[in-house]
Amino acid sequence: MYFPRLRVSAVKCIYPSIALHLQDNAYFLNYCIYLNESQLYYNKPMKPIFINLPVKDVEASMAFYQQLGFTVNSLFTFDDQKCLLWGDQIHIMLQTVEMFKSGNKKHLPDTKTNATATFTLPVESLDKVNELIDNGVKAGGRELTPMIDEGFMQIRNIEDLDGHNWGIIYLDIEKFKQVTGKS
Repeated sequence: MYFPRLRVSAVKCIYPSIALHLQDNAYFLNYCIYLNESQLYYNKPMKPIFINLPVKDVEASMAFYQQLGFTVNSLFTFDDQKCLLWGDQIHIMLQTVEMFKSGNKKHLPDTKTNATATFTLPVESLDKVNELIDNGVKAGGRELTPMIDEGFMQIRNIEDLDGHNWGIIYLDIEKFKQVTGKS
């Protein structure tokens, strides 16, 4: 089911994977949204996303990701795998290298010296970008490049304890529309 675009003046920013809006006394949960000050956009219901990452030390990696704003999901957490959530739908599965290899027969590249994938997480402000990256660096991560500032978008990148790359981004959608001429 699709919801029309709604204008909401009293709501500020929330994470893109979490939606709770009261419309005609009915709550709609777990809808993917983009929220920028006074505009709320609903799309199709999000399906959960699971990202499996091989790590050398699941406990240390779990502590690092908690500093980036992830929360522990104990339902899928075991000795050899820790599950953390970004919002309600994005799960990262921090798996021991042995567990990861048991489900994947391909050669694992050294993520400290080889580029693999980069995952980007949206936040509600530039201050939040800076806070999360600073927390991640204090927890052992490395910021390898300076912030990218396109005027409508600011992004900082961090490498986790095992070399997996993450971007933390703030995007002002109204400025983006002005710059690109798209609506």
